[in-house]
Amino acid sequence: MINGRLAEILIDSFWEILIPGLTMTIPLTILAFSLAMVIAVVTAMVQFAEIKILRKVARFYIWVIRGTPLLVQLFVVFYGLPNIGILIEPFPAAVLVFSINERASGCRREDRSADR
Repeated sequence: MINGRLAEILIDSFWEILIPGLTMTIPLTILAFSLAMVIAVVTAMVQFAEIKILRKVARFYIWVIRGTPLLVQLFVVFYGLPNIGILIEPFPAAVLVFSINERASGCRREDRSADR
């Protein structure tokens, strides 16, 4: 299994790996959740509006985003958008993709409960 030297290296480097990961993950989570809440309010208002075209656009957004895996969405933003001239730094791109993805999932759950 794991010999003593490898275990010692893993234990010694644990905090050196964990702290940088946390300093990236916690702000990413807070920002993505905050932006997702803004998108949620807008999408919920559109879903309950009596304007059919906006409602169809919101349902199409939910259908497309929920139908594609998160990793594919990240690849499209990181590698696809620069091909058409839209350059986004990695951290804001991740915040945007996570926000859009989470909100589409949440909207669909809310939409199902409203249909009952």
